[in-house]
Amino acid sequence: LDGYDPAGATTRAAAGRLYFPPLTPPLFNRATYRYELGRGAWALEQLLTFANVSATIRMVVVRMGDGGLWCMSPQWPTGELCALLDELGPVAHVVLP
Repeated sequence: LDGYDPAGATTRAAAGRLYFPPLTPPLFNRATYRYELGRGAWALEQLLTFANVSATIRMVVVRMGDGGLWCMSPQWPTGELCALLDELGPVAHVVLP
């Protein structure tokens, strides 16, 4: 896990964390964290909480040869998530597992 540094994650809270209500909490304020995985790949994570249990959901983003982004397992489209993606480039493909 060379280069994996959760403390060095990038966020854009000022872009907004509000979104339409999902079925899983947190309902109205979900932070998004971006981690660089190396070789033109990133992980964007959001936190889920259920009673006293918490877990993260992860979207993997890869920059393709033409500069477009390939996004696997998209998350809730908060303003923060969209801002973090926009910094990387245009989304070309979205894969729903």
